[in-house]
Amino acid sequence: SKQSNKYQKDFINALNHLAWEIAICHLSCNGPDAVKYAKELVSIKQEARYLDTLSAAYARAGQYRQAVKTQTQAIKQLGHNGKGRAGYQSRLTLYENGKPLTE
Repeated sequence: SKQSNKYQKDFINALNHLAWEIAICHLSCNGPDAVKYAKELVSIKQEARYLDTLSAAYARAGQYRQAVKTQTQAIKQLGHNGKGRAGYQSRLTLYENGKPLTE
């Protein structure tokens, strides 16, 4: 139904926000929790922005190889003219250099 689709979209957006904040925020960083929430998110909907969140979570957890792999997948999903591609690419460079994303 229309109502349940709205709830699912709201849930996905809330989960994405939570995982992103836990992955990058200085005060509440928790890599393992961020990975858990972001994996749940990607299991529901595989979009570039959610893969971007998962890669930020992997980096926060020190799993840089997974972060690079997942960010590369996100960039491929965006395509050459995808919105925000430069940001995705700069985050990939961070992860390739063994650095997490921070606010």
